[in-house]
Amino acid sequence: PHIFLVVLESFLGSYCGFINSDLKDVTPNLNRLANSGINCTRAFALGKRSAYGLSSILCSWPVLPGFPLMSQLETQGGTETLASLLKEIGYTTNFIYGGDADFDNMKGFAIANGFDRIIDREDFLGNTPGNMWGVYDEYVFDYAETILDTSQTPVFITLFTTTNHQPWEVPENKQNLIPHFDNVRVRNPDVLRTMVYTDLIIGEFFHENESKEWMQNSFFVFISDHGINEYAGMYEDPRNAHIPFVIYAPGIISNPVTVDELTSQVDVAPTILHLIGYSKPFDFMGSNILADDYKGIACRIINDHSLWLESDFMYTEIFNQKIQLLQYSNLYDHPFTSISKNSAQFNTVQNNFHAYLQSAFFQFKTRFLGTTPRQNP
Repeated sequence: PHIFLVVLESFLGSYCGFINSDLKDVTPNLNRLANSGINCTRAFALGKRSAYGLSSILCSWPVLPGFPLMSQLETQGGTETLASLLKEIGYTTNFIYGGDADFDNMKGFAIANGFDRIIDREDFLGNTPGNMWGVYDEYVFDYAETILDTSQTPVFITLFTTTNHQPWEVPENKQNLIPHFDNVRVRNPDVLRTMVYTDLIIGEFFHENESKEWMQNSFFVFISDHGINEYAGMYEDPRNAHIPFVIYAPGIISNPVTVDELTSQVDVAPTILHLIGYSKPFDFMGSNILADDYKGIACRIINDHSLWLESDFMYTEIFNQKIQLLQYSNLYDHPFTSISKNSAQFNTVQNNFHAYLQSAFFQFKTRFLGTTPRQNP
């Protein structure tokens, strides 16, 4: 099957109607796809910028303190990515971005690690409408449609949208189709308008191509690169990291699935490989969210602040400064219950987080640097 991975710029989970029914008019088309496919209701972004999100999605690797994976010299060649694995089994691999793909070294990383072709703003006509970040999303989806229409091999497309970003501009030809949300209580209603625009383009893409043969033989994956700063209930509020994660395949997935377990960006690649029946070994840190024994976790790093989520526990640590464990039933119901630092539960969750982060760092050193970290005696 073809695989069409759409990385949604700045989509926030609580703004999506398939997660928050109060805002169902923001994403009517994605609502339909989520309700007909696999909808992960508790997905999290692992970093605060696009480079961190793309690294975690394509490499299935958590964010570590410091620079994003795709910006580090050690990953500029030979890194195992979703694209490199798919290329090994005959896929043609494409990265499409409506802006300047040299930003954050996206182009360099993609070329070095499995993508056959990188399409960015230079590949569109100079008068193609857009904003400061790139051409509007409708033209990027049109480009992807052309690739699918003409391909003679299985295709993997990673499409990174641009329009849902400051300055939150909607193109003139779509102004009359998009409401203003003046009465909705959110920090910036203009964000809802650009989300509606991207959702509208997604809807048009599926409507225009619904009768094509490739539509019935494709997986469409939608996940955000990061959220936005809407909430301020606590430092690095986890609600700002709650993002959409949807898998849709009209000719393959016949029974809708709602995944209420924790998921994150590192789980995208292993789940896709499971869905296509990939049989070779691979070295990812994420998990297949559809496995019978799946138990989700999420590990988010922002500078020296870490957030670890497992089950209904939320552990936060500002490295060398402050630690805290909270228990919650719903991310949006504050306040949370504080767990004593002297409890067995606190020690268990803290140890799980430290073990995960240390394992990720150890594997990074051995996998990307070719060295073995010095062990403590």
